[in-house]
Amino acid sequence: MKVRNRMTIVDERGRLFGRFNLIDAAVVLVALVLIPIAYAAYVLFHPDPIRIVSVEPSRVTVGQTPRIRIHGEHLTPYLRAQVGAEQPHNLLIESPIDAEMVLPELPAGTFDLVLYDEVKEVARMKNAMTIEAAPTGPRVSLRLIGHFFGLNDATAATLTVGRKFPNEPSAPFEIVETGAAADDVRRLRPKAGTEAVISVPVAGSRQVPAIIRVTCPPTAQNQTCTIGEVTLVTGATLTLAGRFLFVVDDVRADAPATTVVATVQFIGRPDAIDLIAVGDGDAAGLQSGARVVAVRNRALRPGQLARQTSLGAVVETATTPESLRTADVEVRLAADQTPQGLAYQQLPLKPGAPFTFETVKYIVHGTVVAVTASTPK
Repeated sequence: MKVRNRMTIVDERGRLFGRFNLIDAAVVLVALVLIPIAYAAYVLFHPDPIRIVSVEPSRVTVGQTPRIRIHGEHLTPYLRAQVGAEQPHNLLIESPIDAEMVLPELPAGTFDLVLYDEVKEVARMKNAMTIEAAPTGPRVSLRLIGHFFGLNDATAATLTVGRKFPNEPSAPFEIVETGAAADDVRRLRPKAGTEAVISVPVAGSRQVPAIIRVTCPPTAQNQTCTIGEVTLVTGATLTLAGRFLFVVDDVRADAPATTVVATVQFIGRPDAIDLIAVGDGDAAGLQSGARVVAVRNRALRPGQLARQTSLGAVVETATTPESLRTADVEVRLAADQTPQGLAYQQLPLKPGAPFTFETVKYIVHGTVVAVTASTPK
């Protein structure tokens, strides 16, 4: 009887079904199993690519350092940003799709925005930011009286007359006068909606009184000037190029000042009037501020002192006899020339006008008696 040969699964030569080597088949089988697993692991653990979708605003003017909103995809913490060749001071990641940064000082031009992780570039938007030159329309020049704050001794020493912010000929800000550096004091409002303020010293911080010249486009008649998002009014805080902070105490026209000597008759309680002495200067500490050059005719005069007491909607006034002191004081100061005549601290400077003099030790009130041209020393 003829016996039919049966095909074995693995023959004596180690071949599978007589056709495939068993080892090769095992390798193929393992590969078929591992490839999907590896791909699934890659998809699961590989982070989604970071992408910049848009920035706003994308166009700013030279000298401005506004906050820039970045809209993107898959933004992660610990990223850092770079605009052109400059890196912002910080980058705040608010969510996987939103971030914010303060634009660094940049010249006119168009710049890429690049995001980096700890070691490499992870996203780039070409031509993301356009820095435009200052507009060439009508502009006015103002002087801002105030002080720089939040300084250390090294940065305070760099604030010298003639410094521009940023450091280029068309810069909108320029220092025209500085005073001596002093300990930093911040004025804080303890209760919202009130005029009361408290002065709080800041340990390890310095401030420098200064006058800076600024050019800006006027909006309309009887309106304010605005640079970037800041309106130039008393109390405003400016962030100048280089992250210098300047608080505005007063705003004046940028016109040549006239140095004069005003004779003022001060009147008040003896304990205040008796403090007035030659050499006393305005509390702001600037050279153009008022300074006492002579004190004459101190006299004690009879008078009355009125005190008001408010009881709800009723205001009561009580008058009591009081001995008052007067003094004729000559004060040298730099007065502004206005269409209505000379002015000091935005108040008229002419005979009969009220005059307030404040130093670090006292504050006195009086009336202008005469105004004469100052004799050069």
